[in-house]
Amino acid sequence: RALAQARAGVRVILVDGVPGAALEGTIDRAGRDHLDLAMHPDDEFRRRRAVRATRTVPFSAIACVVSDAAAAGRA
Repeated sequence: RALAQARAGVRVILVDGVPGAALEGTIDRAGRDHLDLAMHPDDEFRRRRAVRATRTVPFSAIACVVSDAAAAGRA
């Protein structure tokens, strides 16, 4: 939820066997058992015109989440 609140760019690495092994974008919402990801190029901020798609990703499908903000010590 902190990453969603910080509007940080993230890369979501999915568990083996899940199509599209990695997704890039910004977490719009984090629910109890899933997150909603606005997918956009990693070199662009999350703006309506930059969003190519949105995906609902169940936590059970996520291996890890890598954050640009966490790498920079901001989240």
